[in-house]
Amino acid sequence: MLLKGLTCRYGPIGVDLGLSEIKLVQVTRSSYRPAYRCIAMPRPAAAGDEEIAGLIKGMLHKGRFVGNKAICSLGNDDLRITSIRLADGQQVMSQVASGLGLDTSQYCIQSIHAGQVHQHGRSRQEVIVFAAMSQVIDARVRVLDKAGLEVLGLEPAACALVRGIYNATSHGHDAVATVDVGLGSSTVVIAQAGQVRLVKAIPIGMQMIYTQISQRLGVEQGRARTLYLDWQRSASGEGNDQMDRSIYSAVDDAVVGVTERLAGEVALCLRYYAVAFRGQRIDLILLAGGGAHNQRLGASIGTRCNCQVEVVCLPGLADDVAGGLGPKWLVAFGLASKGTARVTAGPKAGLSLQEA
Repeated sequence: MLLKGLTCRYGPIGVDLGLSEIKLVQVTRSSYRPAYRCIAMPRPAAAGDEEIAGLIKGMLHKGRFVGNKAICSLGNDDLRITSIRLADGQQVMSQVASGLGLDTSQYCIQSIHAGQVHQHGRSRQEVIVFAAMSQVIDARVRVLDKAGLEVLGLEPAACALVRGIYNATSHGHDAVATVDVGLGSSTVVIAQAGQVRLVKAIPIGMQMIYTQISQRLGVEQGRARTLYLDWQRSASGEGNDQMDRSIYSAVDDAVVGVTERLAGEVALCLRYYAVAFRGQRIDLILLAGGGAHNQRLGASIGTRCNCQVEVVCLPGLADDVAGGLGPKWLVAFGLASKGTARVTAGPKAGLSLQEA
């Protein structure tokens, strides 16, 4: 469900239900500057609907959110994401039913027209299709309803990513690729002038790194995650204590193996975009999600794709959040900024509000 025309002082609450963490963001506007409310809590691994609803209700109270209108994300685990090409006169739903073998009566389907492509000398319309089972949608709405929220819409996380990028960063590039690195998977989104051109879900995420560390060192998953964080601090020079050299090497090998695979998938996405849309070369890739600060990933993608790689930051939108929101907040921020006044911020520029 895509929404239009939400213009109010307190925007909707963006609810990002990740596999490992739940994040809530609300964009507000005063007479002189925008601000936001935000809160994140770990998502218990085996939590049922009642527990998640109770957790969200507590977060709403603790974060002092205003109102109960919400927009929630649909992640890669909730969706089937694919691209189809339509000739003149062909309809999306008929092609989804025949080409993908989906019973359209059992699915909620959204589509985005990505643009014209050329196939065998003929023009085709590239369409990105998001399909979620109706029972998944119903279950998500029930959880949010139990938490006391009025659900205005459910939106693919990829769409929220693009809105977050264009609403809160000043990158100065016409075409930008964003890589959202999550726990179970990653998502590559390419947008040109705000128009989504490509969405690709890749089954490589932080969990794969933890698993590789666990197997190499013979430790439990929880310990593997701790070792990864120690490695990250040590690699960036932030750690007070140096890791044992053999452990550091084993963790580093595990990280490099996974990040090289992900970087290769990102490079394939950029190549597809360049060929299919005959577009300009992408020279900026933004990293988002919980795995964005992986130093090896940025270096691997930059080398494979021969372009600049930066970690997303939503800077300076509130005085009480030092440094602004980090890369893991991009989806929640994109959801929260749906239909509200456009928030723009640059590293050196002041804040301004423009009507979306």
